[in-house]
Parts: sequence; structure tokens; C-alpha cells
Amino acid sequence: MASANFNNCIIYGNNDNELTLEKSENNTGHFNFEFNHCLIKTDTTITSPEFINSIKSTDNPFVDVSDNDFHLLKSSVASDIGNPIFVNGITITDIEQNTRSINKPDVGCYEYVP
Repeated sequence: MASANFNNCIIYGNNDNELTLEKSENNTGHFNFEFNHCLIKTDTTITSPEFINSIKSTDNPFVDVSDNDFHLLKSSVASDIGNPIFVNGITITDIEQNTRSINKPDVGCYEYVP
């Protein structure tokens, strides 16, 4: 059975709803996925067991998406909501080699740097 885990991720895009989930008729149990400490642009209820400390928001968390600048805004809801378990010893730096906070990491590929 296929499964997927999304940890400390941002799922965001141009659509009002960037995540849609549908169970097939023969699937009577839970989905085989997990969103753990993620920021998701969706109108889907995210209170099911597959969503662990994940939040939904339509506020743009990025500096300038029209210019492909996906660094986080200082006021971004994506700041400090990551799970430190997924940072310690695994991804202690972001995509630009900036050190991630080990207590309150940002979600996504960039750690906010003032």
C-alpha cells in the first residue's frame, strides 16, 4: 500500500484550494498519508487524524510569488510552526544553508532570516 508523509511543508499556489482529497468507494479506512506541521492553502477541514498540528491559511506567506521569491515574510504564519523533530540531525540548515531554529523552525524550504 502506498503512503506519504509531509513534514514541515508548505502547500501553496495560485488556486484557492491547493489540496483536495477524495476516498475511493472501496477505501473504508483512513487515508494512508500524514501532514505533520504543515501550512496548507485549502478549504478542506484539516482536523482529521491525518493532519497533525497543520494549519490552513489563505494569507500569502512569501515575499514575492510573482517574482518567484519564496522566502518567508517576517509576519508569515509559516514562521516558527515547524516540528523540531524534523530538524534536529536531519535538516539543520535550509536550502540556502541558513541555520534552522532547533526549537521553533519555520516550515518550508527557507528559514526566515532578518
